Amino acid sequence: MRKMKIFVASLLLFLQVPLILMAQHDLTFYQMERVPQRLSLNPAFIPADNSYLGLPFISETKLNFSEPVRFNQVFTKEADDSLLLNPEVFLNKFSKNNRLHMNFSTAVFSFGTKISKGKYFINFSLKEKVTQDVSLPENLFRMLWYGNGSPEFFGKSTTFSPRMSGSVYDEWALTFAGTAMDHKLTYGITAKYLAGYFNVKTRKADFTFYTDTAFYDIHLSSDMEVMTAGVYQSDQYFDQRVSSILFPGNHGLAIDIGATYKIDDRFSVSASMIDLGFIRWKSRTMSFVSKEPGKEFIYSGMTIDNFMEMFTDFSSFGRKISDSLFKLIKIDSVKDVKYTAGIPVRFNVGGSFQFTPKSSVNLLLNGVSCNHHFYTAISAAYTLNWTKALALNVTYSIYNRQYTNVGLGFTLNAGPIQLYLVSDNVPGFIFQRGTNNGSFQFGLNILMGRSKAKPLQTEEDES
Repeated sequence: MRKMKIFVASLLLFLQVPLILMAQHDLTFYQMERVPQRLSLNPAFIPADNSYLGLPFISETKLNFSEPVRFNQVFTKEADDSLLLNPEVFLNKFSKNNRLHMNFSTAVFSFGTKISKGKYFINFSLKEKVTQDVSLPENLFRMLWYGNGSPEFFGKSTTFSPRMSGSVYDEWALTFAGTAMDHKLTYGITAKYLAGYFNVKTRKADFTFYTDTAFYDIHLSSDMEVMTAGVYQSDQYFDQRVSSILFPGNHGLAIDIGATYKIDDRFSVSASMIDLGFIRWKSRTMSFVSKEPGKEFIYSGMTIDNFMEMFTDFSSFGRKISDSLFKLIKIDSVKDVKYTAGIPVRFNVGGSFQFTPKSSVNLLLNGVSCNHHFYTAISAAYTLNWTKALALNVTYSIYNRQYTNVGLGFTLNAGPIQLYLVSDNVPGFIFQRGTNNGSFQFGLNILMGRSKAKPLQTEEDES
């Protein structure tokens, strides 16, 4: 039991430490009017410059994360600088389903230009993306920590339903945007081809666990179907042709749509739907399914020989126990099963009020649909186009049950070179142990030709 508790504590620490520098809602970036790449959040956001070129791998790089608990909810620092584990505290912070999300993307190449005297805008980009979303039930952590002999589990039937989805893919995107109604309305659509490299998708994973009060036998049943792609035969990856590496055979499509409308000289509204699409996975696929879903199996424990083996080779013992449990509940692996998986879809609804010729206040409602759950966020922002060279954005956001998300965006135009930095949670960098959200995004662009036409997104710092 002590080793199991160390494992659970290590798992919680693992969820905290590697993601400290990485919120996936992109709330502050939505308001950064001068950055061309913000059209990835609304394809109707036409840049002020006639053209731009995104430098390979450094024009747009983004790391995001959100997780259910904070470091200082798991551990307390003692007077002697040692860390004390707080099981009751962090377990009470869990909700029924706890989400661990991570997102990474980088632009291999991007380019955009206005055509037809600035009436239309076209944009092309190639990005590499990694998404991960895990939903972990609260009772699973309680079982691992307190054991099946605790009063809340002993003699009671408990069902665990963890969920996981994750993908690695390339996104080839072409955007077309235009204006209408004397520049009061802008509209945009992005068509995307997706080339998938890796995927895991939980269609269902329900495990029922019951401990007999008379003989302490463990009754198990499972109803599981987990699909994967690109997992096995990884040692042959670099033996493939270049075309097979670039286009591995897992094809997908997605679209973004968006619009903005300028009500008058001060008020404007915007809305968008991002990443409505799917990938058809058929290359190097493998599924894990329950051979007899719902059938109950009984595990009566270990023999004395197994028990003595634990003291001589604990790692081998643990592997044998897990192997025997998998054999007991009969989980099969099946190769070459084709399947379709969606990607997380994002929704944005925003409003802006032009406070002064150089500043505005903004409100944004955001939602993300993933793993049959809908995650919401709300953000208020202040934008200051300080000079022709410098713009600042400050946001306050609420998401992932955290109320201390203060974001900051910074855009510097030095001649044709543009540098931007943005985060939705700056305090998370300062007080790393007190946050369960974080984000960081930066980029470097080459701008070409300031537009003479006044853009819909009021950037009136040229007076």
